This record gives sequence, C-alpha cells and structure tokens, in this order.
Amino acid sequence: DLFALIGETLGMARASGVEQLDGAVVSCCLVAIADFATSLLHELRRSQRGRVLQSNIRFMCAIINDCSTIVNHLDDLENGKFGCMVVTKDVGIDLEPVRMRYDQVATELIGMALGMIHSDLGGLYESLFTCTHLDVPAGNYEDNVVATITVTVVDYMSDIRKFLFPEYLPNVVRQLIRELALRYCR
Repeated sequence: DLFALIGETLGMARASGVEQLDGAVVSCCLVAIADFATSLLHELRRSQRGRVLQSNIRFMCAIINDCSTIVNHLDDLENGKFGCMVVTKDVGIDLEPVRMRYDQVATELIGMALGMIHSDLGGLYESLFTCTHLDVPAGNYEDNVVATITVTVVDYMSDIRKFLFPEYLPNVVRQLIRELALRYCR
C-alpha cells in the first residue's frame, strides 16, 4: 500500500529530527502519487494488457474506487492521521493539485468504462432506425433494438452499482444517459 509506505518513510524522516526532511519526503511522495495516476492511464490506453483490463467492468470500478481512496488518504495526510506533521500549504506543500489529478483520472476512467459499454452496444446502435428496428411487431421485446439496449445497460448498471463507490454513480449515470441520447439521435 502506497500510503503505508509514505507513513513509514515519514516516520523515518521524523526520527531524524530534521523538520525540513518531513516536507521534502511528503513532496517526493506526492510526485510518486501523481505519477502513478499518469502511468496507470498510459498503461490502460496504450498497452494490449490495458485494453483487455478496460473490458473488465469490475476492474475498472476498482481502479475508479482507488482514486477516491487515494484522495481520502491525502485528506488523512493533511489531518495528521499518519502520525506525522499536518501537511498544509504553511509548510510549502499543496495537496490540491494531486486531489484534482485523481478527480480527473476518475472521470477519465469512468469514460473508459462507459466506452466499453457503448462498444458492446455498437451493433445495436447501428440497427436503430433501420428495418431491423422499425419493423419489429409491437410486444416483440426479444427483437426490439431499444429493449435490447435497455436490458444491456440495466445489466451493466447492476454490476456498476455493486462494485463502484456510490459517490461516482451520479457521474456515471449522467455520462451514460448523455451518450445514449446522442447515439439514439444520430
């Protein structure tokens, strides 16, 4: 765990008795925390393994949840819960850019997860307003394109609700509905 390592490192810095070392250690750790987010996104976008992982909704939810956990740990660091100094701007450390970075990463990861859902629905989107869509008899939900899209989205949302922290659900629903509406209207 990255924050356990930070806590241990800060403990060693504190034991040295040099106050400036605490700030330097925290600054270095914040760079590592921010770099982790950048390298994670890079891996997901550019590697074959990353593309495979993007197709796993449970994995994507776990990584999105990690963004929240990291921000919570930053709050704990700021509040002195790691048994070290209280990290504030007064000692030359600003945690806000790292918090903002993880909020951005969570939003990008949500977009990737939703991209996977829309990719699964791609063939159905293409069937909208074609004979396949328009010639389905009333009450035939099995062949109804909109009904199939709805069932698929409901199934994905069921999984997402199980695995994703509730704080992210409004953002997921907002982005999902926006994209569904755009694809329906195209």
